[in-house]
Amino acid sequence: MLFGLAAVWLANTYFGAVAGQAGGGNGVAQQTVRILVAKQDIAFGEAITPESAQLVDWPASSVPQGAVTAQESQAFLAKANSAVRALVTGEPILQSRTSNRAMLSATLPADQRAVSIPIDFVSGVSGFVKPGDIVDVVLTRAVPGSNATADEQMATLLLQNVSVLAIDTSATDKPAEVDESRSRRGKVPEFTAATLMVDPLGAQKLALAAEVGKLTLVLRNANDRTPSVLATVLPRDLGSGMIRPASATAALAAAPAAAPRPVAARRAPAPRRSAPEPVAAPQIYRPTMAVLRGTQESVESVMSNGY
Repeated sequence: MLFGLAAVWLANTYFGAVAGQAGGGNGVAQQTVRILVAKQDIAFGEAITPESAQLVDWPASSVPQGAVTAQESQAFLAKANSAVRALVTGEPILQSRTSNRAMLSATLPADQRAVSIPIDFVSGVSGFVKPGDIVDVVLTRAVPGSNATADEQMATLLLQNVSVLAIDTSATDKPAEVDESRSRRGKVPEFTAATLMVDPLGAQKLALAAEVGKLTLVLRNANDRTPSVLATVLPRDLGSGMIRPASATAALAAAPAAAPRPVAARRAPAPRRSAPEPVAAPQIYRPTMAVLRGTQESVESVMSNGY
């Protein structure tokens, strides 16, 4: 009987120590605070309602700063706040991550602007560009000048390290939903616009570039923010070899063909004729600029090698 009582006492002592460690290390139950968490996944811009949030017990020592406590929950839910970023089930709802104002303007830094540009499935990197990605923006347009033709194109790296805020009206990184009937027919989701976050000067550049040419998004590594070397690519940079300018080709095509001489004229001695007048070479447009050196002004070609 004595050995049995000793065994019971030792067992109670052991399990009491284990319970004390689990409850706070000193045998005292850990204190908790009831805070508001997401009851289900809440998308960006979605309203936080009593149906999508609930109160749970949270360890008092690890309550996140700005968490909504039980005393504040009713007033918080009555304000019709919305999430400024997506929340997952069980994640604490922080007041700094919610707003009762317009969602996009609430998330923009003070010195940044949101601007939308037109894109399609190809210029949007086949749908791989998602909100939150980092891209470069390339502008393709005709070479500036009144005599430039549609074939004289140039590509310029317009902006670098630009954050994508939204694709069309979606600001989440979830894949775009595609109708099953369209998917069976091999159709792809159609994109019409991308919303980018840029500074005020970048917003002006994008607004003007959308009017003068075509904009293309170039997806880049999100961890690589090293600026690339700015350069303009011309048709002559696409490959080596001789390229006939479009203006010269048109001039040669417009020149009249020489009439064939009769057979009899070949047997008779040809009369002496004066040397033909030299044909003027076709004019090839090259952009120029005025250069002032002191009081002397000169006109210099900025494309001395042509195409």
